[in-house]
Amino acid sequence: MNWPQLQWNIPGAILPKIQYVDANGAAQTLEFRYPPVNVNPMAPVPKGSDNIASDGTLWTVSWYVEAYMEFETYVLMGDDMDAWLRFLSIAVNGQTLTIYPNKDDITVSAPCTLMVAGRVNSSGAPAIDPRPTRVSPGLYKIQAVLRFQKPSDASLVFDTLNGRSEAADFA
Repeated sequence: MNWPQLQWNIPGAILPKIQYVDANGAAQTLEFRYPPVNVNPMAPVPKGSDNIASDGTLWTVSWYVEAYMEFETYVLMGDDMDAWLRFLSIAVNGQTLTIYPNKDDITVSAPCTLMVAGRVNSSGAPAIDPRPTRVSPGLYKIQAVLRFQKPSDASLVFDTLNGRSEAADFA
């Protein structure tokens, strides 16, 4: 069965894009057709461990700080769904991705990783099953968690997705 190539346009919406490398080593771009919804920023989480020496001295070792963002997006049946399924088949393997929170502004980007449920990792980031779920005929929803490689990128991506810029915040 052939699905029509459904189109949707929301005037003024900030639509992100994600760049990644496919299994053949070719650069690919996944462009959102719907803006992400239920975007939840997560506070940076320090990762580390405590150790008590034999003399009773407490040593705290800080490994790194991680930050992540959870969101949902809607996907149309047809070429939009095909693009998302190709992306997910690569991203679930832990590949580093680059998110551009506003596809029209390439100056703001952040390297990140998709966190997937059932995958063993030492991260404290929540992991979600990104499998598309049906919302209505021809429309599906995908939930995702992105873990940022640089914690400072989390607030920048969140602000851009919500139409805010640092310059506007201090004006």
